[in-house]
Amino acid sequence: MASLLRFLRLEPRKEGGEAPAVDREAVDPAIERLRAERKERYASGMEIAEQAPEAQPFLRCAICEADNSRFAEKCMNCGAPLTTDEQRTYNEALWAARRAEQAAARPPPIDPKGNRALGEELARAVANREEERVSWMAGQRNSSAGMRILAALPPQLRTAAIVGGLAEIAGTGIAAYGTHDVGWRFVFIASVALIGAVFVPRRR
Repeated sequence: MASLLRFLRLEPRKEGGEAPAVDREAVDPAIERLRAERKERYASGMEIAEQAPEAQPFLRCAICEADNSRFAEKCMNCGAPLTTDEQRTYNEALWAARRAEQAAARPPPIDPKGNRALGEELARAVANREEERVSWMAGQRNSSAGMRILAALPPQLRTAAIVGGLAEIAGTGIAAYGTHDVGWRFVFIASVALIGAVFVPRRR
């Protein structure tokens, strides 16, 4: 309780007493001096050399063909000077050939009209191929499903299918009427009905 009562004896805030304004923009000269000394101490002293996009990024020695920095004055492999006219001419020709190779390997610009024409030509070729594939159905649109199936078969298979169907009907018919068996009669009637349903022409 006593610890709480001690807050009652706090001095009231004086009227008109304002906190001193702090100038945040003002910097201590000593701090500025320390910053300058630190910057000078840890500065590398190297300048960043700006390089053009098409500039040669390296120098190749014409004698040993070793690659060197573009700021090098001597080859780090054989020690030959890289500032001679012969070295400069060799590197200019080398970089010109390299730029020509890059330009040749660069894909051509996209032409929207050319792409559209190419797409139309491709679609036309696909349509022609599909039309050739289903051309056998040109005269069979109103015919029966059996006739269209026979028209789609190669000649050898078509002949075999016709002979097999006739043989099946003839065999089941002979067995049905020769043995008078109910099972064979059912097979014969079902075969005739199935073949008739398949080969009945469609009505328009």
